[in-house]
Amino acid sequence: MNMDSSVNDANMVYTGDDPWYLRTLPGRTGDFMGHFIPALCFFSLGLGLLLLALFRARNLPSGKSFAELHIPESDPLFLKFFGMVNMAGTTVGIIYEIYDKDPGFDSTAFTHASLYTSFFIVGICALYESKGRLPLDTHRAALVVACIVQALIWYAHGSMKKMPADGALHIYLSYLNWGNAAAVAYSMRYNDSVIAFLAGWAFLLLQGLWIFVAGLYECCVDLHMHDVAAILAMLCLVTLLSIILAVVHLGPKPSDQQLAKFRGNFSILNSSDGDGDYDVAVGTKATV
Repeated sequence: MNMDSSVNDANMVYTGDDPWYLRTLPGRTGDFMGHFIPALCFFSLGLGLLLLALFRARNLPSGKSFAELHIPESDPLFLKFFGMVNMAGTTVGIIYEIYDKDPGFDSTAFTHASLYTSFFIVGICALYESKGRLPLDTHRAALVVACIVQALIWYAHGSMKKMPADGALHIYLSYLNWGNAAAVAYSMRYNDSVIAFLAGWAFLLLQGLWIFVAGLYECCVDLHMHDVAAILAMLCLVTLLSIILAVVHLGPKPSDQQLAKFRGNFSILNSSDGDGDYDVAVGTKATV
């Protein structure tokens, strides 16, 4: 029997007068607006960075690659803007958590403030990078730390939830953060990988979509445990398909050399098939 459904039975229906976006269904602890605002921030940040990457890819100088010019980020104006937006947004969030709580600054508010603080530090790093006071990509290193911090907090938050679907929503959010941290860290290590670079921003967009789903669960939607994983899987697939279609129809056409390099990077055997006879990456006979 699904515990979420059993909690929302006839004697535990919502009876308040709040509008739908401010109400909390029985057994839950938040409302839609409390989730919608951070969801919008994550979604807008991820989508904005992906669209910026697409714009830059369409306007590359002849003979230059995207990775060569834009990984790591080196535009001081963009770094300054990125840093100030992150710092301003997270400051508003921290102030809200401190002053707009009843009965006061409780453990939930402290948890949320910790999350905001992690992204505030990302903004500080970007701002100092723009001034040349920190090495390039420090803000992405801070983003890796922020995602790890979020993953730990969301997993603990989900583990204490009494309703299984509610717990799964938060635990899966921690998984998205682990994926986000891994993608950004990989992109920093292998800064010629445009796919890893884009994946880091795509995970931010996915986090926004997932927090939006969590907000709907708080106010309006009853989910079964198995629904949660299926919804996350569909969001991942739709996001991936959307990026693929954008790259194919709106991005520049890759050269033969770029295609060969792509196949080589993703080949399990980059040099031979084990006998030294065949180069899997480029499909030619290897030199023995």
